[in-house]
Amino acid sequence: MFGRMMSEPLGKLHFWLTIVSLNVVFGGQLVIGYAGMQRRLYDPSVYEFLRPLLPLNQLISRAAFVLGAAQLIFVVNFFWSLFRGPVAQANPWQVGTLEWTMSAPPPPHNFDRIPIVLHGPHELSHPRTIKHLHRDWLAQNEPLPADEGDPARQDAARD
Repeated sequence: MFGRMMSEPLGKLHFWLTIVSLNVVFGGQLVIGYAGMQRRLYDPSVYEFLRPLLPLNQLISRAAFVLGAAQLIFVVNFFWSLFRGPVAQANPWQVGTLEWTMSAPPPPHNFDRIPIVLHGPHELSHPRTIKHLHRDWLAQNEPLPADEGDPARQDAARD
C-alpha cells in the first residue's frame, strides 16, 4: 500500500505468537465453559466447583496478555517498514492478476492505459510459460509465449 516491504522475520514471529495464543485463549474459554464456568464472574474462585479450573483460567489470562503483546510486534513492524523498509517491487508476490500490474505505490487512478485481458487470473504452470519465461505464472495482460512449431505462431506470421 505504501510501496515498502515489511520484515518477514517479524511477520512470522507475529503470526506464530498470535495463532498459538489465540487458540489457547479461545480454546481454553471453550473448555472452561463446558466445565461449567459462567461468564462475567468477578471472582470464580469463590465457588467451590470452579476452583479446579483456576490454573486453566490463569493460563488463559496469560495467553491473552501474550496475544495483546504480539499485536505490538505488528505495529512496530508496520511503522518501521513504513519509513525504513525495503522498497517493494511492482509484483512482490509474483501474482498474475491485473492489480499487480501496477507500480507500487499505486497511482490515484486505476490504469494509465486500460489493459487487455488475454486469459483468466490464475494461468499457472503452463509448460510454455515455464520454458520461455522461467516462471510458473502469467499475468492476465501478458500473451502466452509461442513455440517455434506452434500453429498459432505460424498463423500470426502469415498475418
